[in-house]
Amino acid sequence: MKNTPLDRFFHPVLESSRLHGKPFRVVVGEEKVAVYRESSGAVRAVEDRCPHRFTPLSLGSVKNDEIVCPYHGWRVNNSGAVEHPIDGPVKNCKVKTYAAYEMHGLVWIAANEHAHRPALSEKPWFHVGAYRLEINAPLHLVLDNFNEDEHFPYVHKVLGWNEVGARDVQFDFKRNDDDLNVHYRGPQRSFPGMRIFGTKPGMYFDNNWVVTFNPVQITYTATPMDRAGNQVGPLKQRVSIFFVPSGTAKTVLNVIQYTEAPSERWHWLLSLLRPLTLGITKWDLCFDKRLVEKMTDIPYSHSGMRLGKYDQPLFHSRKMLDQKYFGKQETSAQVEMPTSTDELPASAINPQSPSNQVQSYS
Repeated sequence: MKNTPLDRFFHPVLESSRLHGKPFRVVVGEEKVAVYRESSGAVRAVEDRCPHRFTPLSLGSVKNDEIVCPYHGWRVNNSGAVEHPIDGPVKNCKVKTYAAYEMHGLVWIAANEHAHRPALSEKPWFHVGAYRLEINAPLHLVLDNFNEDEHFPYVHKVLGWNEVGARDVQFDFKRNDDDLNVHYRGPQRSFPGMRIFGTKPGMYFDNNWVVTFNPVQITYTATPMDRAGNQVGPLKQRVSIFFVPSGTAKTVLNVIQYTEAPSERWHWLLSLLRPLTLGITKWDLCFDKRLVEKMTDIPYSHSGMRLGKYDQPLFHSRKMLDQKYFGKQETSAQVEMPTSTDELPASAINPQSPSNQVQSYS
């Protein structure tokens, strides 16, 4: 029996603001879905394939709350019933439908209403906005990139630390039954507009995130702190990224951004700064996008890689991705990480070593 991630979990697929008169095609895994809005404002989703000649329904239009195929005018309603433009209802013919709803600026779909709906941040978090970012790289490679901050000095220009600050970074990692918790803290480098994020030179960037797989989501909470770990700025930032595979070679990031302020009196200012706040974060994510899209020939397996302490989340994330998201009984992540990495600032695992011992980089 078919049991895909879309059968089990609701996935965000599109910004609500982009869904107007025409249908819109989204792809989750290998499933192609046409999403559209009815005159009442309700969002609907059906399989993106006309049963007549398999023309994508998303190329058509919406009339009288039905999708009209652009090829021969067949119509499909929100229950999947099909009607010929001249002969009327087509017997024994239905198009697959999907459950759909809107939340925090995004459209969410699943194969059925009983699929799991992921929890989202509520008050005191102020919802800044949401957007979609396509990365032309497979899910596992994109997820690896977003599961470590070791690349901050070399890839990013905004959040995080530079190469000098990397020497003062603190790191912690915890694996739980259903999620991963990763924590970095390091000196925040200077960047234009940094005070909008409640930071200033001399502060530390405390980045704590949780990785879940129902669906694939990483929620980052960034807090300005001093070296001792005390919050020193008035604002905290939170970014929830949902990683949606679109075929085998593309991953769509659906990003929801929040800010926590001392009181609701700050909300007018946060609303005013919304475009700039979203723009800075999206700009920083595009540095990841540009690099990862050039690395698509990296194999799925970690076998043969010299994994160090900062790579622990990658290794365990890969196993949980296989098992909890894709529902595989066996995982293709073959390399074993050490049980303790307390003293691994410049060490790595050599998976080709028969004893699998910790070895220093050469």
